Amino acid sequence: MRGTIVVARCYNNKPAVLRVWECDDRLAYLASERRFADLQSGRAKSLPIGFPRDDVFAYDDNVMGHLVTGVEGSEVPWHRMRLWTVEKA
Repeated sequence: MRGTIVVARCYNNKPAVLRVWECDDRLAYLASERRFADLQSGRAKSLPIGFPRDDVFAYDDNVMGHLVTGVEGSEVPWHRMRLWTVEKA
């Protein structure tokens, strides 16, 4: 789970590609690539950001490709994305 790449639905429905640090029943604690590296090395000065689990989606190259090549201001196809879940060991 730690380090998994996900897509978070942020303010104003904007997507952010982030890495999972940890999670609980309600929240997934996410960090940017740089913050994730700082957390791993113990250099981080702040904690990861908690997102409601309903706003965290599995990373999908096909959907993200649409966002990268899409028209500025186009809607994010959240309905095509799958909610992220913790994989059982």
